[in-house]
Amino acid sequence: MAWYSAHLVMYSMFKDGIQDKFPLREDVVLIEADSVGEAFDRAKRRGKEREGDDQGTHSYDGRASNWVFIGVRKLIECDLLVNDRPGDGSEVSYSMLEVRDRASVQRFAKGEPVEALYRE
Repeated sequence: MAWYSAHLVMYSMFKDGIQDKFPLREDVVLIEADSVGEAFDRAKRRGKEREGDDQGTHSYDGRASNWVFIGVRKLIECDLLVNDRPGDGSEVSYSMLEVRDRASVQRFAKGEPVEALYRE
């Protein structure tokens, strides 16, 4: 069996009014499976399980909403496993982005907002 990192994409669907924005969330979950196909199926199942309104408590900008599963954006086989399991130092995911200048790189590294082109 192998370990995979699945990127699940969810969006917040407002319960009332006009959907004037689409808040997105990307959850990264670990999946253990015998094949990529099995991992993808398990990831989709996990995404569907996360749908809902968190027992009536979920809101965005004060508007009641539901999380809706959109799909599995990417599935990555984990690297640097320790005894065939994720452990200290295991790479479980990655993302590739482009920013326009070095100052943006520094802001991104500090967790500050930046405009970026998402590549992978």
